[in-house]
Amino acid sequence: MLAGIIGAAIGVVISIPVEAMMGPFQRQLFERIINSQPDLPPEIRDSFERAASGGRVVIRFFFMLIAGTVFGMLGGLLGVAVFKKDAPPPPPPGTIEVLPPE
Repeated sequence: MLAGIIGAAIGVVISIPVEAMMGPFQRQLFERIINSQPDLPPEIRDSFERAASGGRVVIRFFFMLIAGTVFGMLGGLLGVAVFKKDAPPPPPPGTIEVLPPE
């Protein structure tokens, strides 16, 4: 779970400058699509306009938080299943094994 939280935080921190650089290009692209397609259905036009406005950092953080936590947990479970050792762990150093009397 900690891996999902850390991954979401790092992902959002990295995505902020990337989105700042790519935001104007995306906005132009979506506006060009909206203006070039006059017969675009209203719900698709609305989703393009919302995507062009940006502001998806909070939504991206929560999605990455949930997905990262779930996939981190699944990866940990898979790793335990694949790399599990069947032998019991050795006794700690400094212990003496006492056998029962016969």
